[in-house]
Amino acid sequence: MALVAGALALVLAGCGTTPEVPSDQYFRITVATPQPLPRPVLPGIVSVERLSANGLTGGRPIVYARRDQPTRLNEYHYQLWIEPPTSMVRDLLVEYLRQANAAQQVVTPDLRVEPNSVVRGRILRFEQIVGSPPGVAVEIELSVQDVGADTIRHIKTYRVERRVANETIPAAVDAFGAALSEIFAGLVKALAGT
Repeated sequence: MALVAGALALVLAGCGTTPEVPSDQYFRITVATPQPLPRPVLPGIVSVERLSANGLTGGRPIVYARRDQPTRLNEYHYQLWIEPPTSMVRDLLVEYLRQANAAQQVVTPDLRVEPNSVVRGRILRFEQIVGSPPGVAVEIELSVQDVGADTIRHIKTYRVERRVANETIPAAVDAFGAALSEIFAGLVKALAGT
């Protein structure tokens, strides 16, 4: 009986050393505030659609690749975006275009209004680069289509790689914001013809 009690005590003592599961951490991106254009370059209403992406890039876990294995993608288990990048980047672009005075009105399709132009995009890369040197890689195809004329006003694949001081997630998140700021500024500059 004493042997059984001793074994039970050992089992119960072992249960108390279960490692804690890390808690989820959520991250949002901020982009730079643009210098407003003197007048809108797109007439009427511009609708920005939710971007598309492949399954891994379009999910909420932050994706990373190792510098020495650039074709192998991984995702963090407890480091998450507040929204999938397809929605988050769209919302950031809407706000950026509004602040840049790029159009008379910038909306999302949720408002169900008839737009004059539609912005569509596809996220091709949106990943942290781990290794020496650490950084982030962002690649997004953006197009602007005039609805009435059924013509493409602008289409381009924007690629930006940013180096960071260290491999931490906060450093990468800041670099994602800087990369998106550069891409959005490039879009506005192209639309303005400057």
